[in-house]
Amino acid sequence: MEDQKLVALSNEVDKILHTLCGKYDINVLSLTGVVLARLKITADAGEITEDFNKLLAHVSVTDMKPRKFTIQ
Repeated sequence: MEDQKLVALSNEVDKILHTLCGKYDINVLSLTGVVLARLKITADAGEITEDFNKLLAHVSVTDMKPRKFTIQ
Protein backbone atom coordinates (compact mmCIF):
# COMPACT_ATOMS: atom_id res chain seq x y z
CA MET A 1 0.00 0.00 0.00
CA GLU A 2 1.30 3.45 -0.86
CA ASP A 3 2.26 5.75 2.00
CA GLN A 4 -0.42 8.29 1.06
CA LYS A 5 -3.13 5.64 1.01
CA LEU A 6 -1.93 4.24 4.33
CA VAL A 7 -2.05 7.71 5.91
CA ALA A 8 -5.54 8.32 4.47
CA LEU A 9 -6.75 4.95 5.75
CA SER A 10 -5.23 5.58 9.19
CA ASN A 11 -6.90 8.99 9.40
CA GLU A 12 -10.26 7.50 8.45
CA VAL A 13 -9.92 4.75 11.07
CA ASP A 14 -9.03 7.40 13.69
CA LYS A 15 -12.22 9.31 12.85
CA ILE A 16 -14.31 6.14 13.09
CA LEU A 17 -12.79 5.26 16.48
CA HIS A 18 -13.37 8.78 17.77
CA THR A 19 -16.99 8.63 16.60
CA LEU A 20 -17.53 5.25 18.28
CA CYS A 21 -16.15 6.54 21.60
CA GLY A 22 -18.70 9.35 21.55
CA LYS A 23 -21.62 7.33 20.20
CA TYR A 24 -21.30 4.61 22.83
CA ASP A 25 -19.87 6.82 25.59
CA ILE A 26 -16.95 4.42 26.01
CA ASN A 27 -13.41 5.22 27.08
CA VAL A 28 -10.50 4.64 24.72
CA LEU A 29 -9.12 1.64 26.63
CA SER A 30 -12.47 -0.16 26.58
CA LEU A 31 -12.90 0.56 22.86
CA THR A 32 -9.39 -0.77 22.24
CA GLY A 33 -10.33 -4.03 23.98
CA VAL A 34 -13.44 -4.41 21.83
CA VAL A 35 -11.55 -3.65 18.62
CA LEU A 36 -8.69 -6.02 19.46
CA ALA A 37 -11.14 -8.80 20.27
CA ARG A 38 -12.93 -8.31 16.95
CA LEU A 39 -9.60 -8.27 15.08
CA LYS A 40 -8.59 -11.52 16.81
CA ILE A 41 -11.85 -13.17 15.78
CA THR A 42 -11.36 -11.92 12.22
CA ALA A 43 -7.78 -13.23 12.15
CA ASP A 44 -8.93 -16.61 13.41
CA ALA A 45 -11.67 -16.79 10.79
CA GLY A 46 -9.18 -15.84 8.08
CA GLU A 47 -6.77 -18.49 9.36
CA ILE A 48 -4.03 -15.92 9.94
CA THR A 49 -3.86 -16.25 13.73
CA GLU A 50 -0.12 -16.92 13.87
CA ASP A 51 0.72 -13.91 11.69
CA PHE A 52 -1.71 -11.73 13.67
CA ASN A 53 -0.06 -12.75 16.95
CA LYS A 54 3.38 -11.98 15.51
CA LEU A 55 2.12 -8.56 14.41
CA LEU A 56 0.78 -7.80 17.88
CA ALA A 57 4.03 -8.92 19.50
CA HIS A 58 6.05 -6.73 17.16
CA VAL A 59 3.87 -3.66 17.61
CA SER A 60 3.78 -4.02 21.37
CA VAL A 61 7.57 -3.96 21.71
CA THR A 62 8.37 -1.48 18.94
CA ASP A 63 9.01 2.15 19.82
CA MET A 64 6.20 4.04 18.19
CA LYS A 65 6.51 7.69 17.26
CA PRO A 66 4.32 9.98 19.36
CA ARG A 67 1.17 11.03 17.52
CA LYS A 68 0.30 14.65 17.01
CA PHE A 69 -3.25 14.02 18.17
CA THR A 70 -5.31 11.47 20.03
CA ILE A 71 -8.81 10.11 19.47
CA GLN A 72 -9.89 11.15 22.98
